[in-house]
Amino acid sequence: MLWLIATAVFSSTRAFSLQAQLTTCTSLVEPPQIQFEQGLEDVEVSYGDTVTLMCSIYGAPQAAITWLHRGRIVAAYPAPTVESALHSTRIASGLIETRYTIPCVNRKTLGEYTCQATSPCGEVISSQAVVSLSNAARGKTCNATMAAAPTIAVTTVSRLELPGNPVQLMCRASGMPKPKVMWQRLTDEENLEEIDTDSHMVLSNGDLLVVADPWVVTESYRCTVRNPNGSVTADSTIVYVDQN
Repeated sequence: MLWLIATAVFSSTRAFSLQAQLTTCTSLVEPPQIQFEQGLEDVEVSYGDTVTLMCSIYGAPQAAITWLHRGRIVAAYPAPTVESALHSTRIASGLIETRYTIPCVNRKTLGEYTCQATSPCGEVISSQAVVSLSNAARGKTCNATMAAAPTIAVTTVSRLELPGNPVQLMCRASGMPKPKVMWQRLTDEENLEEIDTDSHMVLSNGDLLVVADPWVVTESYRCTVRNPNGSVTADSTIVYVDQN
């Protein structure tokens, strides 16, 4: 199953991708939807501070995320596509969180930031916030080093899906050097287990593709992102709901 899905997507043409997108939007159990669970908030900082902006989006299907600073794109993360390769009826709803980190605030990084979510079905929503100085005093000095601790820029917090359908959990990492992404399964006792390759596949963008047995009710996973400058984790939960 996993091999068939991956082959269909990775060998696809642009025309196939557009057709898959159309199928995704017409095969949903409920009409497509997208809304902010939490939008951006204005923040006052000092020179040299590290600031992380966060917004969360509920959508069916999961959205593409774009971050803008003063109207210019500073980060972009495509929507999941692999799970939609099979043309089946789907719930496809999920809550995702996205973060944008300013490692060292200076005059160039002040101003308006936009968290933009684009549904594969066409609707676009956005939330804005202004990063400003709380006072004129300087904090620490920003250096020119390229090293940066890893962050998880986009993660799927929860997903609702029909039993047996493929699910793509997002875990998009950023940092310098490029972080490594590792997925593990969270047991009911909060222990961590290695994922099996028969029903799981870690994609090149860091996402986890899951094809669970039809009798599975819920599964939880942990994404760990690591580079020499540190590590960070995020948990994701899938709940399978019978359509009847």
